[in-house]
Amino acid sequence: MDYRLSPRYKFPTEQQDAFDAYLWVLENAEQIHIDPQKIAVCGDSAGGNLSAVVCRMAQKQKIQMPCAQELYYPFANMDTETNSMKKYRNAPMCGGKQSKVFNKLFFGDMPEPLEYASLVEAENLEGMPPTYIESAEYDPLLDGAVAYGEKLKVSGVAVEENHTKGTMHGYDIAVDSVFVQTLMKKRVAFLKRYFQQR
Repeated sequence: MDYRLSPRYKFPTEQQDAFDAYLWVLENAEQIHIDPQKIAVCGDSAGGNLSAVVCRMAQKQKIQMPCAQELYYPFANMDTETNSMKKYRNAPMCGGKQSKVFNKLFFGDMPEPLEYASLVEAENLEGMPPTYIESAEYDPLLDGAVAYGEKLKVSGVAVEENHTKGTMHGYDIAVDSVFVQTLMKKRVAFLKRYFQQR
């Protein structure tokens, strides 16, 4: 999706662009020959935030929810003082120190509503779609991903978690590796399960 990017466009422009794209797909499902009951959202890192926010916006606006969401090492918590943020301050690809810079560029001043930036701040996640969360071991975003998964489960949402080991943020760059190809099979299997239920 070609959404407007920070820092030129501040929060919540990107989130709204993602939601508008979802609405367009829903409204044009017949024209583009898809089943509107079989739309899932997927994203990695900041894209994981956008995917989850699409579902949260759908929940709050009481419109049709995606049938599933897949989030790969997602940005789910603005807090840059979590254990993983401090422990992996200098991690490759995305370190805790960089995350503070990214937050400032992405969000500017403290965003409102905060829950669209920091999903762990959402008060009620009931009715969110079945969720697959994949995380990286050496990733400052790890604690946020785990906390978001726990919050979903407390709200009664079906959550499948795959906390990968020996990995860093952005490991999908090794797209041809056996490791990533194995993960792809798990992701596809998750989506198939929910596509076939409807």
